[in-house]
Amino acid sequence: MLAAFAVAVVIQISANPTTHGAIFQDNPFDVADDEESFSVRRTDAAEPDVAEKVFELTADNEGSTIGLVVRSIRRQDPQTPAELAQALSTLINVQAWADARVYLQQLSKVAMNDKELYDLFTDRGAEFFYILHSVEQLSPDSQRFAKRVLGAAKNYANSDARIRAIVKTLADPNINVRSTAFGKIKQVGPQAYAAMLEVFGNEELKELWPGVRGAVRLLEDDATEILVAGATCGNPQIEVESYYGLANLGTNEAIDLISFLYLSPQTPQNVKTFAERRLREYFGGSIDRSSLIANLSRKANQNLRGQRKSVTSNAKVSVWQYQAETNRFVSDRVSLVVSSRIRAAKMAQLLFEIDPHNIQNRELFLLASIESAKKLAGPDTPIDAKAVLKKLGNPGAAELNRLLSVSLGREIIPASIGICELLKAINDSNVLYSGQGGNCPLVKCILSGERYLQFAALDAIAGLDPKMPYAGSSYVVDLAAFISNTSGQQKVLVGHYGSNDSRTFEGVVSTTGAKVESVRNGLEFYKAATGSPDWKLLLLTDNMLRPRFNQVIQQLRADWRTRYLPIGVVVSNEQNRLIVQRLAKSDPLIRIIDLNFDTQIVNSQLALFEGLSSSWESTDSSRVVQAAVASQWLAKLASDRQQYGFYNLHKHEDAVYKMLYVAGKTRQATDIAAKLGTARAQRELVNYASQNGLDLASRQAAVDAFTAAVKQYGVLLTTDEIRLQYGRYNSSATQSKDVQAIFGAMLDAIEKKPTHMAKADQK
Repeated sequence: MLAAFAVAVVIQISANPTTHGAIFQDNPFDVADDEESFSVRRTDAAEPDVAEKVFELTADNEGSTIGLVVRSIRRQDPQTPAELAQALSTLINVQAWADARVYLQQLSKVAMNDKELYDLFTDRGAEFFYILHSVEQLSPDSQRFAKRVLGAAKNYANSDARIRAIVKTLADPNINVRSTAFGKIKQVGPQAYAAMLEVFGNEELKELWPGVRGAVRLLEDDATEILVAGATCGNPQIEVESYYGLANLGTNEAIDLISFLYLSPQTPQNVKTFAERRLREYFGGSIDRSSLIANLSRKANQNLRGQRKSVTSNAKVSVWQYQAETNRFVSDRVSLVVSSRIRAAKMAQLLFEIDPHNIQNRELFLLASIESAKKLAGPDTPIDAKAVLKKLGNPGAAELNRLLSVSLGREIIPASIGICELLKAINDSNVLYSGQGGNCPLVKCILSGERYLQFAALDAIAGLDPKMPYAGSSYVVDLAAFISNTSGQQKVLVGHYGSNDSRTFEGVVSTTGAKVESVRNGLEFYKAATGSPDWKLLLLTDNMLRPRFNQVIQQLRADWRTRYLPIGVVVSNEQNRLIVQRLAKSDPLIRIIDLNFDTQIVNSQLALFEGLSSSWESTDSSRVVQAAVASQWLAKLASDRQQYGFYNLHKHEDAVYKMLYVAGKTRQATDIAAKLGTARAQRELVNYASQNGLDLASRQAAVDAFTAAVKQYGVLLTTDEIRLQYGRYNSSATQSKDVQAIFGAMLDAIEKKPTHMAKADQK
């Protein structure tokens, strides 16, 4: 049961720092030596002072608290690690720092393996090492030693051999041995709970089952997610034992799983009876089946809800998954966003299993599964389409196409991207001709405005390679031409009326490290914003005119090129602040920026925009890759105008000629220009090749393209333009032979073929 989705999420919450289990989950001191320490900056740490001396006992001080402690410890002459640690602790308590450093150095020099360091840790307790790490007077030596002990304790406590040995003692006939073993299991946490469940997947360890079973049923709330993973792992014995472990818990996740067992028609009757009994206990006697289903559906949708604002938290959680071939539970650390998508996929599958004929359940299951798969893969790595399609029951292109419409309507961006990748893998171009209301869902992805989704749709359409016109094909070429001119560096556009304050603010933004360009009125701002694919943020002041700032914002939101760009508005009065606040209520990508000339404050305000534009922040490197794919596709269209004539490339000649001057794009731009068959294309090629400031290889590429264009279309230059080329050739007489050869090659191309010239006065 549920073999197709054996995943659970564990959120590790730090316990009391004095408990061993918290240390075994994560070493708080596990940072590089050159990083900032737990509580003391390295630059402020007290390095050993060459003049520092140990405590000198005299007749006057030997009866003092420090004197008594120092004399007692010196007489004991501690040698073992336990003795040295005790001496160190006592000396810290009385602040005898010089003597404490002596014993700390002795303790640090003792050769101890992980087990011995673990024993020292359990003997002294976590609190001692927290204190040792924070004592400024003994740093950095105390910090290094504390990190060493905590790291070794974690390694040994979480070692596979130790955990499995402890699990075996859960079957010991002596109750004291079993109790001690269970205490150690609790110290380790989920990793040990996983090892307990793995016992039930091994028939050779069947004699351990009764003892381990008793321990599983004593687990508490911190075992919820590993038990959920066990209950959905596909191994019948592990699932049953996990069911009974979950039955003793009162967490929401446990009740959700028990609810599913009660609702699913695939649940064996004995398990269903057990689930019903547990639910009656939990709900006080009555069970409302429709309420249980509604609760599962609500939670699944909450975890899957589309958001235009990305989660910027760096918090990580552990995702557990069972590997049947090895009978092991393994975990990966993922973000909270990814974990919520995985949870949504899990709950959606439960709903689908309860009622597979419910269309909404099916859609939710597919959306949640694809969403979680894409979140795990990340923005720049395609999902494993073959594996995902198999897991989903191999849905067809038509179903995925309809699902894409649903996903777009709910603004579930990662799921939409994943569906585009699946449609590309299925390779059925009929999806381009099945859209309602004009454009197919793939084209609507382009109109959505989200950069990664736009590219996923373009990449899918390029892979489907349609040979006939389809609704919205012009938008596809528009997008390819638009992103092909990515420079590789994102910029900030600032729009202001030109007041002194506005100009000062523009300068302050520049000092934050952002590459800034500015314009002075609303029309120029709109043209600039929609004319470049490299803006990461749009900033405009509320004194913007022709048109006003709020009208410009509305225009930008209506355009697919700027729909997802964050917009900051610098407000100067309360009336305009209210206008922006009203706009921001329905658009989380709009923010108010307070007029300020302090670089640090402005930088802090701009930092709030990071990651707002998408589920993933678009990086410079990813944009460059996308631009390369787009320009390659344009070159393919240009190479066969008979086959791809329904794509209007001539509309985008400006974009092609801009590409001539973008590093790495010249060859593709010249190839495209050679195929356009226009007088302007030939003019741009000869003008590019004639510029002495450009490298010879790029100029030669333009000459080759011009020669190919003349061969196919004849000479389309005017008489004046041809005369200009002769003049350029004559002027190159004093230049290198390579440069002369470039000008000569262009004249050879002009003279070799019959000329189809326009009239001399043609411009």
